[in-house]
Amino acid sequence: MTSIINNFDNNHSDENNEAAVLRGVAEAVETPAVAVGAADAALQPPPQQPSEPPPHSAREESFDYVRRMGRGINLGNGLSAPQEGDWQPAVDESYFDDVAAAGFTSVRIPVRWDQHTTAEAPYTVDPEWLARVAQVAQWALSRGLVTILNAHGEHWLIQECSLDMEVYPRPELEARFHAIWRQVAVHFSEYPDDLCFEILNEPYFCMSKPVVDKINRDVLAIIRESNPDRYVLATGGGKKSYESISQLCQSLFESDPKVLGWFHYYNPFPFTKFTPGSGKPNARHTWGGAKDEALVRHHFDEVKAWSDANGVPVLLGEFGANGTCEQASREKYHSFIARGELKVFSTLLRTPTATLTASLSLSPSLSLSFVLSTPPLPTLRVPLHQSLLQLPSAAGSPSQCGATASARMRPRRSPCT
Repeated sequence: MTSIINNFDNNHSDENNEAAVLRGVAEAVETPAVAVGAADAALQPPPQQPSEPPPHSAREESFDYVRRMGRGINLGNGLSAPQEGDWQPAVDESYFDDVAAAGFTSVRIPVRWDQHTTAEAPYTVDPEWLARVAQVAQWALSRGLVTILNAHGEHWLIQECSLDMEVYPRPELEARFHAIWRQVAVHFSEYPDDLCFEILNEPYFCMSKPVVDKINRDVLAIIRESNPDRYVLATGGGKKSYESISQLCQSLFESDPKVLGWFHYYNPFPFTKFTPGSGKPNARHTWGGAKDEALVRHHFDEVKAWSDANGVPVLLGEFGANGTCEQASREKYHSFIARGELKVFSTLLRTPTATLTASLSLSPSLSLSFVLSTPPLPTLRVPLHQSLLQLPSAAGSPSQCGATASARMRPRRSPCT
């Protein structure tokens, strides 16, 4: 299954829960012994042996989990700022009332840990910051929202690396990141299943596949020490955007059915990040037409093919165009991805249509990557970009900035490079 969420933050560089079905777990039925003649006994079929659960049943549960996410929203630029309040007002509990009232069923909460962790071993995370993150997560969970916590804006870790490196160059920083996740995992170990973790936001700009593979393996093992059954999101290194998911090491999810993949989508970058007056030769403030749509379709076909072949749920964590491009093109771009193109994922679902998730950034300074639809989003108690009110409202599917697709095939074994 592939589910998609979107988030903007100042540091960005480039159905309800359905009952589990088709579990395929047969129970052995013991029949009481009955006296029969020898001839009759010879005609009896051999006793039934207990059936083993199909190998994909645990993965099926992960598909159900992402379906439970339904429509989602990002709470960007709050806890992911260097200090909460730097980029927008501090997160308020009322936000989650509005989000739940709007019909969203999941929320992604980007969190920056660097400024709240000591620089020297044992790399202690500030207990007050852990408590604050927990408070915000509890606000979301108490509204019935599936909640994602991640490590976001950790440039101190990512930017010490370059794409030509196959080994992370600073073991002490790696140890610090491990210590952060160990403390976070322990702190939230008793939280309900509706809380999930995302290992690291956008490592692929500076980190190669081998480096990200190792970080994913190490952090997943750390999380599993205290959270053996929690869902964990990961992506690969070395390639960005829709290609990052194909870099995810297969052994990671092959041995752990509660690993979910993710990718972000801001293509074409000269349009989605258009800056007026930049002078860049490829800058463009418009989008649309058969060629542009075909390119997006091709990219999502690739993601679908990967999910198909590996049987792994995938989240589109971020997408959107900023508010400096042409407004009509921006609306067209969002609508095409959210309501049109991502329907390709529905073909593998056990339900008639794809479960799609929408997101926006609750940031006053940035444009929203959000397609407004019915039911309308209520007035949020934070300043939002005016363009939110200008986005189209279309009949049919709910507001969406992403999609969920099932892949039913078992993963193929492939060692990490």
